[in-house]
Amino acid sequence: ATGNSPEAIRMNHFQGIFAEYERALILDRSRRGRIHKAKLGDPSILPSVPFGYRKVKEEDRTLVVVVKEEMVIVKQIFKYYIYDQVSLNAISRRLCEEGIKSPKGGSYWHRSTIAGILKNRAYIGSAYYGKTESCEGIPDKIRYRKGGKYIKARYAKKLKAEEEWFEISVPIVISESDFELAQERLQKNKEFASRNTREPSLLQGLVICGECGYPFYKRRISKPYYCCRSHSD
Repeated sequence: ATGNSPEAIRMNHFQGIFAEYERALILDRSRRGRIHKAKLGDPSILPSVPFGYRKVKEEDRTLVVVVKEEMVIVKQIFKYYIYDQVSLNAISRRLCEEGIKSPKGGSYWHRSTIAGILKNRAYIGSAYYGKTESCEGIPDKIRYRKGGKYIKARYAKKLKAEEEWFEISVPIVISESDFELAQERLQKNKEFASRNTREPSLLQGLVICGECGYPFYKRRISKPYYCCRSHSD
């Protein structure tokens, strides 16, 4: 059947149904294959490895190895934070002053990058697969961009229950005691952070910086006041 006849339209519909069914089968087989590899602890299933590691293929298997030059930086970050009691901002400045490139090759180290390294359990030997799943976004999370407009997450993900994660063993480079000390300090800083504004304030997102165009956030030390995110240090 050709053209716009009822038979041709019906055939097109059937072809679409079967194509969608085949696509669903392929996706399901791929998902089950990834889960099987994850249960075996195969590091090839990891979409990426943290800064300081690299995946290499050796014959018929994939290994995670340490990149010595990068891991020196990771250890230095832990030392700065735990033993020197240096803030994330100060660590960022030190790394920039020393000319050390960020994991993405940039000249600037963001606070979030440093915090991500300090929180990553891979450095004590445990990387994970399947930690997140797609979702509609966090409805009570405040998101702003330049100009103060609200951004809805396009590809939002949320953490799954920890018992659903698949552990993949990788080389240990940080002692568990040092890692736990870092977590304790991160948690304390989070609890007392002046930027911790889970509940939106009266003017949050409405007062805009005249220089960069980003919204102010409420900061509280002795009394609350509003700061620009780009000019607060």
